[in-house]
Parts: sequence; C-alpha cells; structure tokens
Amino acid sequence: MIALTLRLNMPAIQAANYAAMPLQILLMIPFVRLGGWMLAPGHAVSTQQFLRGSTTQILWASGSLAWQALAAWLVLAVPAVLVMTFGLTPVLERVRVVAGERRR
Repeated sequence: MIALTLRLNMPAIQAANYAAMPLQILLMIPFVRLGGWMLAPGHAVSTQQFLRGSTTQILWASGSLAWQALAAWLVLAVPAVLVMTFGLTPVLERVRVVAGERRR
C-alpha cells in the first residue's frame, strides 16, 4: 500500500523482495536463537516439542519462536535503520547533486 501511495516502481520492488527471500530464510535461525537468548534464556524450544508434541504444543512453540525472532529483529533493525539513514543520506544527496550537474 505504501509503494502504491508513493507511486514506486512495483516490478522493481517485487524483484527486490524475491532476491532477498533466501537471505530472509537464512536469517530465521539466528534471529530465533538471539531472541531466545534475550527473552527466555534456558527455555529454548527443542526439536522434541515439534516431533512428539501435540498440535497445541507445536502451535504454541511456533508462536513463541516467532515472537523471539521478531524481538531480535526489532532490536537489530532499529539501530541499523538509523545508521543507514544517517550514513547514506549524505552519500545519496551527493549522488543527486552530481547527477543533476551531468544533465546540464
């Protein structure tokens, strides 16, 4: 919805999403582990809960893992966005100025 509102290039956005998909899948495990370390040390979900647990236990464990991963992502994403914003803004402003000079 934001991309449509800002009139962004939809094919380019979808291409970037598909290109980033393998990275997203690879980062699931580290985010779950980091979130487990941050939120519930010593209470990690074992594979036995998935293999021998009831449906309710499996759903509860999956939800717990998702919350742990989300918490870890938030802890890392907020500073990363700030660093990238303050680091890339001057660079991109300079690129815009140089590109504008070349068009003249």
